Amino acid sequence: MWLIYILIILTMILYLPFKNEENSSKKTYLILVFSILGIMMMFKAENVGNDTYEYIQLFYLFNIETFLEMSTRYEIGYVLLNKLLGYIYFNPQIIFIFTGAFVAFAFGRFIFKYSDLPWLSVIMFLTLQFFDISMSGIRQILAVSILTFAYDQLISRKILKFTIIVFLATTIHVSSFLFFLLYFLKEKKFNVNFFLILLMITIIAYSFFDIIILAIIEQIFPIYIKYFTQSSLSFSNEPKLATILNILYWGIMFIVAIIIYNKKFYKISAASE
Repeated sequence: MWLIYILIILTMILYLPFKNEENSSKKTYLILVFSILGIMMMFKAENVGNDTYEYIQLFYLFNIETFLEMSTRYEIGYVLLNKLLGYIYFNPQIIFIFTGAFVAFAFGRFIFKYSDLPWLSVIMFLTLQFFDISMSGIRQILAVSILTFAYDQLISRKILKFTIIVFLATTIHVSSFLFFLLYFLKEKKFNVNFFLILLMITIIAYSFFDIIILAIIEQIFPIYIKYFTQSSLSFSNEPKLATILNILYWGIMFIVAIIIYNKKFYKISAASE
């Protein structure tokens, strides 16, 4: 946890020389910050992250066994990525180097393109567990990074490209298909009523998770049910304070984003009158 605190402080200090709104300063700041974060992701030790050792073993497995010999629950895109990188350099560090570089580029590019407050976006990257996942959940963060490019196509209304990129992400982590839900929300106005409805849905889903949601997951994705059993070392299907606090934190970030958006909108409207 102390590392996150240090990175947050460093993020804010590094922003001071680049706090004007010029794109060149914004780009320089993001290149500097994500170069630091990227290096940390790329050259982490094998004891950093809960699943890092497993990904090391998977790298050897995917590069030693043939497809006919292989019996795995892992998505084909991730298997092929390991095989391709294994041909380039037969050392599991290469999967972390590739993933770290790609994640840093994808999120840096995304923040540069869409964020008016890059320092806050970087802090959100650190505190909303994206950085944590990058140090452990390689498939998850790689899929999310790919989806940042799908978002470009969605708002540009290039639905075919959007669909192709989302399907590409599902070959890394199948849960990426949930990103298709954004297609139905792209025209939605995110007002107070929307967030109240979203909050109610979240509370209901959380309250009846072990009765309804868990049953749905078990039917559709039985391979993931182990994450929600009491024997799992990762998760539990019982309510946890950490989960509630995490939901509240995401909610606060949504509210902050809406406030910033509204201020910018009214500022632009006033200037145009």
